[in-house]
Amino acid sequence: MHCRRCDAPALVAYARIRGLQARDVVIAALGDPSPAVAKTAAQLCRQLALSPTVRELARFIESAGSERRIRQLVSASYHSDKWERLALLFALRRQPMITPTLLRGLEDDWEARVNRSYMSASPDQRERLRHELSLAPAGALPNSYFWQGVVALLRAEGIAG
Repeated sequence: MHCRRCDAPALVAYARIRGLQARDVVIAALGDPSPAVAKTAAQLCRQLALSPTVRELARFIESAGSERRIRQLVSASYHSDKWERLALLFALRRQPMITPTLLRGLEDDWEARVNRSYMSASPDQRERLRHELSLAPAGALPNSYFWQGVVALLRAEGIAG
C-alpha cells in the first residue's frame, strides 16, 4: 500500500490488518500533505510502539513548515530511545519555526522521561550525533544546565571531545 493518496481511515485500517508490518507505510505517511493523515500516522506510531529514526524523520522535519507538524513528528518518536531523541533535539534546534517554549518542553521531556536508561549509543547513533554536533557552530549550544549535561553525557560516551 502506498499512502500518496490515502486517507486517515484507510491508514488506520491498513495498520490494524498489517500490525508492525505496516511500519514503513505508517512512517511514510508522517510526511503526507494531508494534516489528518500525518496526525493519524503519528498516533499510530505511538499506539504500535513504532520508533522512527531521526534519519527517517529528517526529510519530514526539513519540510515541516509549521510547529504543529513538528509536534506531530516529535509525538511519532515517542518510543525512540534516548540517543535517537537526543539526535532529534539537535536536528530540531536548527529549524526556524521552533519556538523557545517548544524547545524547552522537548528538553524537559528528554530529561524527565527519556534520559533514564543506561544504554549506550549504537555506532549509527554515535555517527549521527557527531554529525549533528558538527552542524552546530562552536558555542551555538545554550549554556544552560540542560545542555551542559548533554555535552557531559556525550563526552562520557566518547561522542564529543
